[in-house]
Amino acid sequence: MSTWRNWSGAVTCRPHGIERPADEDGVRAAIAAAHERGGVVRPVGAGHSFTPLCATGDTLLSLDRLAGVHDIDGTRVRVGAGTRLGTLNEALAERGLAMANLGDIDVQAIAGAVATGTHGTGAGFGNLATQVAGMRLVTADGESLWCDRDENPEIFHTGRIHLGALGVVTELALDCVPAYRLRYRGERARLDETLARLDEFNANHRNFEFYWFPHTATVQRKFLDATDEPATGGQWRRRLQDLVVENGAFWLLSEAVRRLPGADRPVARLAAATVPTHRQIRPAHEIYATKRLVRFNECEYNLPAAALPEALKALAAMIERKRIRVHFPVECRFAAADDIPLSPAHGRASAYIAVHMYKGMDHAAYFREAEAIFDDFDGRPHWGKMHAKTAHDFARLYPEWPRFLDLRQRLDPDGLFLNEHLRTLF
Repeated sequence: MSTWRNWSGAVTCRPHGIERPADEDGVRAAIAAAHERGGVVRPVGAGHSFTPLCATGDTLLSLDRLAGVHDIDGTRVRVGAGTRLGTLNEALAERGLAMANLGDIDVQAIAGAVATGTHGTGAGFGNLATQVAGMRLVTADGESLWCDRDENPEIFHTGRIHLGALGVVTELALDCVPAYRLRYRGERARLDETLARLDEFNANHRNFEFYWFPHTATVQRKFLDATDEPATGGQWRRRLQDLVVENGAFWLLSEAVRRLPGADRPVARLAAATVPTHRQIRPAHEIYATKRLVRFNECEYNLPAAALPEALKALAAMIERKRIRVHFPVECRFAAADDIPLSPAHGRASAYIAVHMYKGMDHAAYFREAEAIFDDFDGRPHWGKMHAKTAHDFARLYPEWPRFLDLRQRLDPDGLFLNEHLRTLF
């Protein structure tokens, strides 16, 4: 048996077998074999979730070969579930199209990113699942269902964010937009001034986010706006910045913090003091995505947008009070409300706040204390990021929680798609 690991290395498992079907017949065969022996099937994409969503000692079903653009009708595009976001972005750009909004990592498989509620930033944009117009689902009994607003609408509405607990998604239809360019502006600023102007920044910019550096009063602000201006040069400079400064140098500093207790404060202050002022114009997908070569673990929560300032102040006070050794910046992003039952942004304009800890450093106390703060603000965890919530918590946090449970029970009454982690959730 081979060992499977997620991106951060925090989740490992030794599956009985790893199936790599090239079509739906292969998916059905893997499901039927597991069903016959009373086993478990867990679909897996790029393994970029920090929670053990995919971990199993039974059948791990890779989506890698279910990839590629299948059909384009205007701005609606059908793609294989295992298509990596970076590959999809390039394919769309070649056809004059783009995703309406994206996160800052493009290595995930599209199906996994959608199923876990992956998001970018921008108060006018929902998570990736809100860009889905339809999906093809292979259920526990081997049936293939096309689900959209007209065909199997209940499965479509309820199941766009599904954690792989309803079946195996093999294809997605995405509502894309004509390709566009973004003007990026990054700058260093004060935390207090930034928090006082959140409404202004979200109203006046297409996409806005900021990173707060612990042990400092400094943030890095990032603004993105659509533009018809021509793309700027210097792309190689950005790549050099990504690889050498934001990855290479930060890795060396992170290793110093891991090995030398007490180095977290000077490293965080150095990082804050060296935030660059940077501007560029590029195709949207080139602006959204950044390299993430320094490995870490992450806990991220969705809060009502208005709660972010007080939550971040409470987090800063806790880090000092508890003497948490952390140098990774805290990431703050924004999203529109949606109506997807398992979406963390369900029913509310949202802010996301993410805390990180360098791989190899103890994250348990930091994440536990952060979660306690987020709980005070009606926080909902990102499904793919570390958290300690169980079914009892989710029944309180999600108004339509029973609706999803009913659908899950109907589609998979024997729990074929439930591993140990999902059983604690459902």
